[in-house]
Amino acid sequence: MSRIVLGDRRTSDRRARRFRPTSHFGVSSAALMPARLIRDLKREEKGPWLISALALERLDKTLEAEGKRFADLFQARLVAENPLAKMDPETTRRYSRFRKQRVQVTFRGGRSVIAPTIEEIIRMPELQDLVPIGLEIRLESFEISCELEIEDRDAFGLSSHARLKASPPSDEVAKGAFAAIDSWLDECQQTWLIRKIEEFSILIRGAGLSLLMMSLISAAVTTKTSSVQAAKELLAAGVTSANEHRALELLLRFQLNDNTLAVPIWFWVLFVCSLVLLGGPSLMPQVAIGIGSVGRKRFKAAQWRTKFVFLTVPGAIGATVFQLAAGALWK
Repeated sequence: MSRIVLGDRRTSDRRARRFRPTSHFGVSSAALMPARLIRDLKREEKGPWLISALALERLDKTLEAEGKRFADLFQARLVAENPLAKMDPETTRRYSRFRKQRVQVTFRGGRSVIAPTIEEIIRMPELQDLVPIGLEIRLESFEISCELEIEDRDAFGLSSHARLKASPPSDEVAKGAFAAIDSWLDECQQTWLIRKIEEFSILIRGAGLSLLMMSLISAAVTTKTSSVQAAKELLAAGVTSANEHRALELLLRFQLNDNTLAVPIWFWVLFVCSLVLLGGPSLMPQVAIGIGSVGRKRFKAAQWRTKFVFLTVPGAIGATVFQLAAGALWK
């Protein structure tokens, strides 16, 4: 709880005596109170973050409730520091820099819009055709603050992050705002599997590229050695009138240096899986905010893309492992 210094010293003395620890059977009441662990109110995680229009409405209601708590705290602090001063507009204006409630939405192209609430930004007609890519919220009352930031980290949209921070960590208002926004952030976070695909996207792309090269090289080697293996089997069995046409075909292939044989099925399995692993994580949406008509359309498309990655990438990994394991057992 933030400390408020009152102007009346006698009131402070009475309050101090009122909350002074007492002794019960030789044990202080302060020692009987449960210990409370105070941790840093911070959270930073990677995306993707898909924020629907309904989620924005819930966030706006949360900001309204928490903003009222910050406003009440600001008013109490203002009266406490000016017990005899008249709360005229000039005094309020002078202290207004210590009180902030700001919502900032960043759009593609570098444009940013700032307003007290999200609803005001949603109602702006000039933003309907813009692409929102970032959201920033700040609540502040003197030294107590709570900040939320969701944005793309690079210009290509290949990574995103959300950062939530409140201070001081021992203040009840800061902890309440942090808990409320943190709960809302959980609703917008994707499943564990999607987060892991995003976290290991570089490794997945590398595995896809390696698998593609391996499948192409293996297919080429198999194509070159299949004729030689067929000739060895034919010689081992002996050339007869029944297989002399096959022997002449192999002989012509060796003379013409023709290795065009049918590609085995396992090649197409590995080839498709490698393309999925190589391109699947690139389809992962990073930040989709349902503001404006374009933003809502992008949010729906982001949902479909997330479902596609959710089904195809794990399926490609499973099919690759099964194919490699089956090939090893077959050998």
